[in-house]
Amino acid sequence: MLLLVDSWNEKARLLRDTLLAAGITPRVVSVLTDGFLPEGVVSAYEDLIGGAGQLGEEERPLYFNEVKIPPYWEIRGTAQMAQILDYDVVRGRIFYKDGTRRLVKIVDWVDRSGKVRSSDHYNKYGWRFAQTLLDADQRQISKTYYTKEGQDRITEDFRTGQILVTAGGRIRSFPSKSAFILYYLQLIGAANEPVIYNSLSTPFFVSRHIGGGNILFWQEEIGEDLPGNMKALLTEPGTTSGIAVQSKAAYERIAQLLAGKERIPVLPAGFTYSFVRQNRSGNDALILTNSDQIRGLSEIAEALPELQLHVAALTEMSPKLLSLGELPNVHLYPNVKDKKAAQLFERCDYYLDINAGGEILDAVHQAFLNNMILLGYEDVAHRKDLIPAGMRLTDRVDGGKTGNSGVVSVENGSQNKAEGLGGSAVDQLIDTLQRLTQHETLRLEALSTQRDYAMHETPESFLKKLEELSKGGLLEGDLGR
Repeated sequence: MLLLVDSWNEKARLLRDTLLAAGITPRVVSVLTDGFLPEGVVSAYEDLIGGAGQLGEEERPLYFNEVKIPPYWEIRGTAQMAQILDYDVVRGRIFYKDGTRRLVKIVDWVDRSGKVRSSDHYNKYGWRFAQTLLDADQRQISKTYYTKEGQDRITEDFRTGQILVTAGGRIRSFPSKSAFILYYLQLIGAANEPVIYNSLSTPFFVSRHIGGGNILFWQEEIGEDLPGNMKALLTEPGTTSGIAVQSKAAYERIAQLLAGKERIPVLPAGFTYSFVRQNRSGNDALILTNSDQIRGLSEIAEALPELQLHVAALTEMSPKLLSLGELPNVHLYPNVKDKKAAQLFERCDYYLDINAGGEILDAVHQAFLNNMILLGYEDVAHRKDLIPAGMRLTDRVDGGKTGNSGVVSVENGSQNKAEGLGGSAVDQLIDTLQRLTQHETLRLEALSTQRDYAMHETPESFLKKLEELSKGGLLEGDLGR
């Protein structure tokens, strides 16, 4: 079986892991690559330049201050990014791989007017594997992929869509990305395998020419109407035998738009998550942040003295944040190391997604896998796909008639949005935390709602849906492989 994804992201990884949990071991191909694909996932671009495989003993990603620069220029870095300076003039910007400690992913080189003229892409081996050129209007012109020795192997023209591949002393030309990927799949002997794909862009077009009993796993939301390619798929399914929708809201919208007129089965199908532990009903809450903008932290600490608040950052902490460490139930961890962060995920039973700025260490997802109860503010929540709407709090106005409030109904032991709870999101968070720490029923229901919202399902239920969607063809010979 072939799992063909447009890019390697968390939902693609979850789909792969769910297949593995169900006893299916797919061959995984990602159309796009950022140079950091994990072991077991290949891309045509990486494979054809010799950039696929395991890290060697001496290979590692490039650290930000190892980027080569002209004499007398300098690099100044923060935890978020770095700049390349010619005296006081910015000539480049260094962007890190998400969730890493200053490991280089992209270097943008800018002209004296501040416009990006080229972007160098670095991989997990520490070498520049691609370069993108831009015009004066910041439109991408082309992208060239290089071997470790700096020889160009693949050039993609974004204006025409043409891809040129140099190999074995000859140049091959492909009119589109789909034609290039189809060539690669034929090259590795994967063109006759049934396909699971997760995108209506290149993977969809490729799937029309290979496999049989294929399944689209739709992992995006749906607007007012169905995407054009989904309409085409539903009208002329071709090699696709079914559609699995991995979002409750998207499935409900698709079902509403189709009104039972689909020619192939369309089913909701979630993920099998690998939970690390059970919630222990403790009174420890975790916040991971690289910002000191944590709304209501002091109010929460003072209102709930029994709740121990653990705040960790990858960087030094500002005086503003350090001053909160004087509160007896606020514990600060500046420059937190991976081992300590893992201990905090193991210790805490609540995660508060209330910090402004970016997410660090895949915090909300890791908290979810540790069965921590997730709470946050609607306007700063980093993972709305994991935190149910009723647990993302907003300021309530008009006498408490608008805005979200969380798990507050103690009388009937159920989760709902409270009526008449006015006040700020901070007040509601305090009230919700207080009720959760006092009532075991609410905690259990919060965790159940959280898992249902994230569409957790067992390997057995997932397999049953897969069989129905593929009409039996997809799974033949794949179980146990």
